[in-house]
Amino acid sequence: MKTVRVYAPRSRLLLLLLASAGFVSGSLWIASFAGGVGIVVAMAGVAFFGLAGVYFLLELIYRRPSLQVDAEGITDRASLASAGRIRWREIGAVRIHSVAGQRMLAILPHDPDAVVARSGFVRRAFLRMNRAAGFPPVNLPESALPYSLEALVDEMRRHNPELQVSAD
Repeated sequence: MKTVRVYAPRSRLLLLLLASAGFVSGSLWIASFAGGVGIVVAMAGVAFFGLAGVYFLLELIYRRPSLQVDAEGITDRASLASAGRIRWREIGAVRIHSVAGQRMLAILPHDPDAVVARSGFVRRAFLRMNRAAGFPPVNLPESALPYSLEALVDEMRRHNPELQVSAD
């Protein structure tokens, strides 16, 4: 069966890179006249949006699929909080849901702690924050795909007919 590779559009990555640079600049501007707590908040903005900007720049330079679906499982690289490689036998179910108006595909592993544990430091921190906030451990945003979540679920089912899809 053919491997499906989904790439983030370059135009979206460039727009996100420019937005990150704008937020870093805005945070530095705020830090220039803020005092105390304002400086701490501004520096947190510089760190967060700076890290995001570096991520988007690297994604523009080194084109890798943000999502891959194949006979062995999926590889999620759609965001900083992506889980990496998840094999079909590790996936208990998938579910389409919304977070703040954004449609997402939740991947519900049998052992979420194992998926989190094998991630790198930054990804592990983001995955733990997602779980602590009550979100499913692995989420794929529809905005990162060139087609609907339903089409993605259909493609996943072609590779794994036993895939369970739960209701939201």
